[in-house]
Amino acid sequence: MEKINNVIITMEHNNKKNTINDLKIIQNDLKILKNKVSKINPDEIIRALDKMMNQYTSRITEIVKYTCEEIFEEKIESKIRSIENCKDQLVLIDDKIKQLNKQCDNLVEKTENMSENIKSAEETVEKISRIERMSRTCR
Repeated sequence: MEKINNVIITMEHNNKKNTINDLKIIQNDLKILKNKVSKINPDEIIRALDKMMNQYTSRITEIVKYTCEEIFEEKIESKIRSIENCKDQLVLIDDKIKQLNKQCDNLVEKTENMSENIKSAEETVEKISRIERMSRTCR
């Protein structure tokens, strides 16, 4: 671009000799560029693009993997907290069951005591009935 500007400047000064030299330099630069472009092998370009694509793909895969691991770890931690909460609730339920078992044992004991008291009362009633019968007989 600079050389083209130089050509324009040179032409403005009507110095044809310099303009021709500048045009020859530009022509030579264009030939060199043409040779470089013609030497480029399309297979090399494809390989270079494949390499770049693989690098990007592996990097994207790494980012996705890392992100997935973070999400997975958060979910696992959440599940662990849920399980720990369940364990705490199970301990509370177990304590309640133990309390209920003690209450049941106490009720069974009271029921047995009541049965004994009823038997004792029945025996007392029977004794009183006998005494009444005997007292009637004695009269």
